[in-house]
Amino acid sequence: MTWPQRAAFAALAGWLTAVAFMTFTAWRFYGEDFRGYYAAARVVLAGGDPYDYRQVASVLQAVTGRMGNNPYYYPPWLAVFILPLAALPFQTARAVWLAVSAGVWMAGLGLAARLLGWPAAAGARGLWAWGARWLLFGAATFLFAWITWRFEQLGVWLFAALAAALWALRAGRDEGAGLGLALLLTKPTATGLLVAALLLWAARRRRWRVWAGFAAALGLLLLVGSAAAPGWPAALTTPGFGRGLTEVLDGPEAVTSLRLNTTLLDWLKMLGLDGPAAVALYAAAAGAALAAAGWAAWRWESAGAVAAVATAAQFWATPYALQYDFPPLAWTLFWALTGEGAPAGRRWRLGAGLLLLGVVSVPLWERPISDGFWIVIGLTALLAGRAFYGRRDARA
Repeated sequence: MTWPQRAAFAALAGWLTAVAFMTFTAWRFYGEDFRGYYAAARVVLAGGDPYDYRQVASVLQAVTGRMGNNPYYYPPWLAVFILPLAALPFQTARAVWLAVSAGVWMAGLGLAARLLGWPAAAGARGLWAWGARWLLFGAATFLFAWITWRFEQLGVWLFAALAAALWALRAGRDEGAGLGLALLLTKPTATGLLVAALLLWAARRRRWRVWAGFAAALGLLLLVGSAAAPGWPAALTTPGFGRGLTEVLDGPEAVTSLRLNTTLLDWLKMLGLDGPAAVALYAAAAGAALAAAGWAAWRWESAGAVAAVATAAQFWATPYALQYDFPPLAWTLFWALTGEGAPAGRRWRLGAGLLLLGVVSVPLWERPISDGFWIVIGLTALLAGRAFYGRRDARA
């Protein structure tokens, strides 16, 4: 075995060990939002309404010993997906959820690598031969997946759905791509702009089967979800329904504090900029993000490139997201560093390496969760650097 092979094996073993460590510690020492999924599914099993926080809070109190801030704000089909776990004891269900989430994340990473043409171990050259692929997987796992596992959230599933949709587009399986895009809407505040951009990309190229698959899948999801939770349309118009998005609750009537999110507005607020000036900056940034995503979808031939830009734009424009929603940004990171046409000059490699180190360091020093927005800023800078150095390479 050569030294590069030894190093690559060590990097692979290190990444797999890190995944096992992170998922175990998430189960043993953390945990939050699976409580809400589990309780909502238990309410559905009992024939109740998962959008009634009183019913969900009652189950949370009985199963976990506290109510907490876990109203159910998701599409009705998510509760249906959780039903098999709701039949298990709570801690067993948590363990299964985290284990499957880890497998979904790893599958999504592998699919992303295939899409981007990362070399297999046998044909690797340069840094790839020394295990750079596994090191990049490890960096993405630390940066994106661990916080999702700690909060037992959906981000890693969203990343896998994005990777699957892009793979289906590449393979010409347009109906399957539509299914992946529909599943991405399980958390539209983190994916809505991304889905819209890819649908626009498909329309521009007259790939109407993507739209047909999307419409059919979304219709089926809503049909199944509505059978389990028929009251979801009325819940959207109930006064005070969305309080848990802006306030931290401990039961239906107890407000403990205001929520702090990982959005541009919250980031500006923690920097001391609030009021009309912050709103104006947000409006300008959101407008620029929407324009960039729309322009990319209309002009670019590569769906992967559109997804990279639109995913970054999503988190500039969204009014509500938290850092555990960021795993789809792993695609932005991978595409910026390794996608077709990536720059090859030394200055680009040095700058990209420094930006990568800066972005990966954010979880080590952030204090309020709004600091996580530096990840969006860093990845946007990485995309801008790729565009700048790519044009320089083209002129050379």
